[in-house]
Amino acid sequence: MLLPVNVPFGTFYEERTFILEEREMSKLIIGVPCEVMVGEGRVPIFPETAARLKRDLEKYGVFAGFMVESGLGRGIGLRDGDWKKVAAVVPGANVVYGAADIILGVKQPLREAVSLFRRGQGSCCFQHVRANEGVVRQLLEKGVKLLPMEANKGALYQMSRAVGGRIRDILDRCYNGRGSKKNWIEENILITGARGTVGRHCIDNLLLAGVDPKRIHACDIVEGWFETQDTAVPRRYETFSIADEDQFMIALQVCGIEIIAALDKEGRAPKIHEHRHLAIKPHRALIIQVNIDEGGSINDERFCKVTFWDDPVYEVMLGPKAISVCNVPDIPGCIRPEESSRALVEANHQYYLDVFRTWPEVPERFLFREF
Repeated sequence: MLLPVNVPFGTFYEERTFILEEREMSKLIIGVPCEVMVGEGRVPIFPETAARLKRDLEKYGVFAGFMVESGLGRGIGLRDGDWKKVAAVVPGANVVYGAADIILGVKQPLREAVSLFRRGQGSCCFQHVRANEGVVRQLLEKGVKLLPMEANKGALYQMSRAVGGRIRDILDRCYNGRGSKKNWIEENILITGARGTVGRHCIDNLLLAGVDPKRIHACDIVEGWFETQDTAVPRRYETFSIADEDQFMIALQVCGIEIIAALDKEGRAPKIHEHRHLAIKPHRALIIQVNIDEGGSINDERFCKVTFWDDPVYEVMLGPKAISVCNVPDIPGCIRPEESSRALVEANHQYYLDVFRTWPEVPERFLFREF
């Protein structure tokens, strides 16, 4: 492995050298750069959980060293001194990419990071492969091993649950930003994709906030009653089908808020909304696409611009009507990110073990190879 020159590795370098010379064990460097996506405050691991992971990997005969970029987790109160107990802290992401066998993160690599990867290196994070297709294809062509966290259903569930649990924060921010005199609790609210983890936790938290159940309209691909056991209060809901055009159009017409959380079986955001669906919405209606990470569900680019937590809403004019749109990605990363990080790291511990202890011959179920 080529290591960058003139880099102060400190105790990490000594530890690495000792292992290389003195032990017959697997050698693995896990690099954790700072997240660069705007608003993303999560970390994929904490100092204490890195120490736990190292101990557990040693049970499989795998020695793992961690290298983190200076400033990792600063937004949630972590300091470089916290990391130095278990990892080498180095300046600059280029140093991390240059030395690590696997790059560990939360969000997908951006286009600017492609040049930092090398053939045979691993990228372990939420890849969002279909919404990030261009970058994913470049990484595959370069020979990077893509290890999507989406392969761990437990992590997906925890982050989806976090999105649903933050719906009140999102609505408060959207309504304050629009200067609306009306309280969102008084609106009729349509949940599109109600049976999924995000959808049912949205409904649960709206009801806990005091929304009248009669004001909540739940729809999904499948109609009928379903029960939840994983929400704060186990509930029984009824959904109507998106295929029921008449009922869907009525709901669109009467609801001042629509929360779109629909995903198909492959984790993609299906394109549900055509112009006829948008045109019937009331003036000043609000659309929140919590599935914007996967491209959103509106078949009109004007409604699919990514927004950010400090300015989450923009308007699209449809003739005389103004439709407000909120497309904030990384909702768990910008709203209570430490809480989200804790849930993510705990859900990922066994996943990390399964991936890291088998490196570089990672089982196929953990790899993304082609579209």
